Amino acid sequence: MLKLKLMSLFLLVLISIGQLHARSYQAQIDWQEKAGLSTTVSGKVSVVPVKRGALVRKGQVLLRLDPLVFNAMIRKTRALLRKARVAREEADREMKRGIELKNRTLISVHQLELVKIAQAKAHADFQIALAAFRVAKNNKANSVIRAPFTGLLLSLRATTGTVINVDADTRPLLVLGRVDVLSARLLLGIADSRSIRGAQKLVVIWQGKRYKASLASIAVEPVNKTAATLMYRVSISFRPDKPVSIRIGEKVKVIVE
Repeated sequence: MLKLKLMSLFLLVLISIGQLHARSYQAQIDWQEKAGLSTTVSGKVSVVPVKRGALVRKGQVLLRLDPLVFNAMIRKTRALLRKARVAREEADREMKRGIELKNRTLISVHQLELVKIAQAKAHADFQIALAAFRVAKNNKANSVIRAPFTGLLLSLRATTGTVINVDADTRPLLVLGRVDVLSARLLLGIADSRSIRGAQKLVVIWQGKRYKASLASIAVEPVNKTAATLMYRVSISFRPDKPVSIRIGEKVKVIVE
């Protein structure tokens, strides 16, 4: 019984020592990742199945351009590719016949060279047609915007019928903030930033809950180069439970153990 009490007392002492050595800092909630999304091709918007403020899942369609033109280009380039393939195969057969005729001295060296040139052109035309077909398929794929991660739709400046001209306007059509991983950002001096890098355990306390955290980054340059005490931006990442309750700028506490 006495041994059990002594062990309990020893554990309490260890916990108390750990708490004494733990340090806490005030931080603010921020996006760990925020992405501006756009199509890489021009066209007319046909579908926008989401609204600003919506929680979207990774891979979900956010915007789609009218597929009519893209489908037509795929059909056209596929037909040209088939035509080029037939021409290439015929050129290869002509080359084989040309070599046989030359070996039988029925055609001249110059005539054989013309057959070789025709074959090379047919092969080049096939590669051009193949490239055009691949570009057409790629353009069709790029006419759809999908969520690269689970996040909140922060802004949306396109609706059904909007004409997109990627050459004239490079602004993102949508802005998405990632919600499955957030950042607690704070400013630390040189000594504290070094100690946080070597910390064995980081904890973020947010809305009354403790979250296991990890060091995401420490800025190389200070925010105040001319000040007496240099301060560096530090980002701590953690995974929240309820992404819909996010308020950027909200105060949180970072515990360093």
